[in-house]
Amino acid sequence: MLLTTAFALGIGLAGFAWNSDYLCVLSALLVGFITVQLYKRKEPTIYLLLLFFFLGIIRSMQGEALPLTDSSQFIGQRVIVTGKIAEVPKITLLDTEKKIRYIVEVDQLRLAGRMLNSSGKTIVTVRQTADTETGSSGDHVEAAGELEGLHGYNNPGSIDIVAALKRQGITARMNSSSDSISIIPAKELTGKRLLDQWRSRLSELFLQVMPQSDAAILTGVLFGGGYDTINTQVLHDFSATGIIHILSVSGSHIALVAAVMLWLGESCRLNSKVTVMLAGGVILFYAALAGLSPPVIRSAIMGITGLWAVLAGREKSGAGAMALAALLMLVWQPALLYDISFQLSFGATAGLVFLYSKTTEKLRFLPKWLASAFAVTFAAQAGIIPFLAWYFHSFSISSFIANIIVIPIIELVIILGLLACISSLVLPLATKLLLVFCSMGIGLAVMLNKAIAAIEGLQFYVPPFGMLESLVFYVLLAWSYGYLPAWMQSPVSIIKQWPYRAAGIILAVCLLAGGLIGPSKQVAVHFIDVGQGDATLFITPRGRSVLVDTGGTIGENSNFDVGERVVAPYLKHQGITRLDYLILTHGHKDHAGGAAAVAAAIPVRNCIVAPEAFSDSLRALLKEKGSGVIIPAARGQKLKLDGLEIEVVHAGAQAGSGRNSNESSSVIRVSYGQHSFLITGDLEAGQEKELIANGLYPCTVLKVAHHGSRTSTTDGFLEKAAPRYAVISVGYHNRFGHPHKEVLDKLDRTALHVYRTDQDGAVLMRTNGTDLSIEPYLKRKQ
Repeated sequence: MLLTTAFALGIGLAGFAWNSDYLCVLSALLVGFITVQLYKRKEPTIYLLLLFFFLGIIRSMQGEALPLTDSSQFIGQRVIVTGKIAEVPKITLLDTEKKIRYIVEVDQLRLAGRMLNSSGKTIVTVRQTADTETGSSGDHVEAAGELEGLHGYNNPGSIDIVAALKRQGITARMNSSSDSISIIPAKELTGKRLLDQWRSRLSELFLQVMPQSDAAILTGVLFGGGYDTINTQVLHDFSATGIIHILSVSGSHIALVAAVMLWLGESCRLNSKVTVMLAGGVILFYAALAGLSPPVIRSAIMGITGLWAVLAGREKSGAGAMALAALLMLVWQPALLYDISFQLSFGATAGLVFLYSKTTEKLRFLPKWLASAFAVTFAAQAGIIPFLAWYFHSFSISSFIANIIVIPIIELVIILGLLACISSLVLPLATKLLLVFCSMGIGLAVMLNKAIAAIEGLQFYVPPFGMLESLVFYVLLAWSYGYLPAWMQSPVSIIKQWPYRAAGIILAVCLLAGGLIGPSKQVAVHFIDVGQGDATLFITPRGRSVLVDTGGTIGENSNFDVGERVVAPYLKHQGITRLDYLILTHGHKDHAGGAAAVAAAIPVRNCIVAPEAFSDSLRALLKEKGSGVIIPAARGQKLKLDGLEIEVVHAGAQAGSGRNSNESSSVIRVSYGQHSFLITGDLEAGQEKELIANGLYPCTVLKVAHHGSRTSTTDGFLEKAAPRYAVISVGYHNRFGHPHKEVLDKLDRTALHVYRTDQDGAVLMRTNGTDLSIEPYLKRKQ
């Protein structure tokens, strides 16, 4: 366990400027010291820990390097890639055509007439007519287009999508036209291709036997592949009860399957070895059925490890096996340390290994089945609370209810579904009957889960844990379960022995912490990376908050709500549990499309909107209970929050004019001390003239209008605004060509420092009214 920890620590600290040659020499010397210690029959623990620490750094540095043949070396150039389709294509049906996303394992690349050997995986996206035949896994493909870099939403606390794709070997992407791609069906039948074809046939069979919504859920729990096809409301309800992981193959999912196999083994009075072999076989079959993707393989390894440890009742051996499995996976791919599925799988498995049997023992006053169900849930969740706090910012008491009532039904559905998959090979009638029972079980589970999700007050906000908080949490957890040295008494025994002293110390620590933390004297300004949209967050010295615009749903992928998936999680990660003001500069989707989702996730006291005809985004906001009081914007409006002054300096179209366009955009000036921030929405050149005519004062920071469009940011406006810094909120490689070169040239001529969310990620500014600090997220990460 200690060696794995040392290796992981080395990976975590590999970002510093280490000299790899020097580290190799040190490692060689340490091997010599260890050999001498072993020869003298002495314990070489310290030397081993140092060796594994250095090896973690070296392996991480090696893992980050891409071969010179990787297709990402040619980003920005128009090429023809040739290779093999590595996974089942993802198909999105549009009105008259379909969008297909292929993962191509590249073997050759044609550049300027030259054929080059290449490697790596590339995402190739193409639009084709609905009747065009789609390629399948294993087929050969040739596609032409410009290679582009990978890009995601780069905000603190968010999941790094680019890093996640690179861990799968995907390093570039390409958009290809329908006449620039050709598919050659594969002639050979590999095991993976046969499995893919079998899954496709099973998915079609599910749709024939059960409603589409039930088929989508069964496909998710058996094969994985994400939540795209599952009903949005169902996803919300399962997320509210904290069991959304059950709808797709994951580490906790496989751990729960292992728990079901444990129950079956005990019920059938099988001995431990037989139960382990049976459960391990089911998990391996399950992993193969799910496609043997790297996350599924990792989850299966951790699931089998945890299963063996729990059944054997040997925490020490289980911990060693778990640590060895983690070490081997990190040696294979060091970047897994930052992978959310690895973290959750490892944490949930560790919880089961160390906490399950002890928790069951403490709950012996309950019926055995209830104690076991509660212990599995508590052990798995206790092991991942810091990760839940960091990524999801919530903990749901309803998950205990759902785990006792809903999870057993879904687990039964999984078992029946697996049996149906097997019987489909020989007994088609029995398969359909099993699928009917699966559909009934899914319907019951969805109905019960919806009822549990409707119970108010069971979901709690959890602030994100940093490294120190996570360490303290795990130390206290280990202490409570008796895993620390004997000289460190249980906190329960200390409190019983000295109740008043313990209470006094706890109270003193809390008061001291409160006094040390106290109210900040700074204002924080966050320009959030929402792609092609706008969202700016202001946090006052006392923690009150103002959000100007919310990003939104743009383009054809309307299922991805930026407000729900990007902005709301960002606010929670910053500790925002209530918005004092939500200001929408205007109703366009890229500025207000996420407002309803934000209001649904976080209560909003007041909402200031442009005086324009209500857009779909604003009407959706009005339906949310948490949207607060709606206030029409008017020029001259002023608000004060903890010394932060907010003024509407331009209110766009007049109320009742019926206009709903960029001309309606409000302009907001936010001031604190000597510094001011001018938020311009999608202000156009004509409205810039109006703003100048009404009296425009200089600002410290300009949020550039309309994402850097050439229709805004005129010379006269820049001269009057006279900003020292500019921020452009813009999507990576957007189809509008924002920001335009002539706007960038204007900004360069004014000697401004320009920040762009597509290049810098989120931009955080802090000011005490005199000084101003600026932290671009991507540069801070480097």
